[in-house]
Amino acid sequence: RFEPYQIAINDLTTLPLDVSLIPEDDDDGDGIINFYDEYPEDADRAYDTYTPSIYGVGSLAFEDLWPAKGDYDFNDLVINYQFITVSNSSDEVVEIKCNFTVNNIGASFNNGFGLELPFSKDLIESISGFNHTSGNINLDGKGLEAGQDNPVIIVFDDAFDNDGQQLSVVISLVNPIDPEIIGAPP
Repeated sequence: RFEPYQIAINDLTTLPLDVSLIPEDDDDGDGIINFYDEYPEDADRAYDTYTPSIYGVGSLAFEDLWPAKGDYDFNDLVINYQFITVSNSSDEVVEIKCNFTVNNIGASFNNGFGLELPFSKDLIESISGFNHTSGNINLDGKGLEAGQDNPVIIVFDDAFDNDGQQLSVVISLVNPIDPEIIGAPP
């Protein structure tokens, strides 16, 4: 006969780690041993930082009638996001990856989505991974929206053409930069 609460279950365990058993190989010579290096064969990259986290996504919700008064339901365009900042062994950012997924379209407009970056265009080498289908977006040689003072990435120009699919936008930088210049996403 089974009697509840008479069986002890131990599912939390502490395992000792003998650091002397961790190999100290550093194949790329960046000063981070392979065991801790997310890019053990690339001296220009060492680790990733995820926003909001490695395990989940954040959401951005929009009302498309702004600045006019609308219904304030903020379901006209809902986008899930995750930013991955790739850093080198000196804690400088070398690349930014941005994953966007259209989660909901509650509007009849063909809404697009873009983001303005808080740093100079001169720091950007190129942008890739966007999806433009309308032919209405003018880009410069880097993949940024042309005619803007600040760097603007148009991720997509029609939400209906991107509904449910993930877009992985990659911001390649000219040189590694201090993460404080970039700021915190989104």
